[in-house]
Amino acid sequence: MSKKEQIVKLKILESRIQRWRDVGDACTEKQWDNMNKDLTVVKNFIRALERVPNKILKNNLNRVHMKMLNIMWHQYKTKEINR
Repeated sequence: MSKKEQIVKLKILESRIQRWRDVGDACTEKQWDNMNKDLTVVKNFIRALERVPNKILKNNLNRVHMKMLNIMWHQYKTKEINR
């Protein structure tokens, strides 16, 4: 996956977490704190990828980071509201 594609996916994940914060299920204080930490992590990944030139960055995100972000992707899924 190219750097540009990764940034697009991360921005989608960021908006997904923010949507979960606004309309997601009721949650505990710990889950809320974890959501804020996850949102910070995603924003930091986006900033880091945008800052580093393509020539320096060979393998943008390693396998461990991709697994962590995939877990977040499924964790912050919300149902669409049909009106």
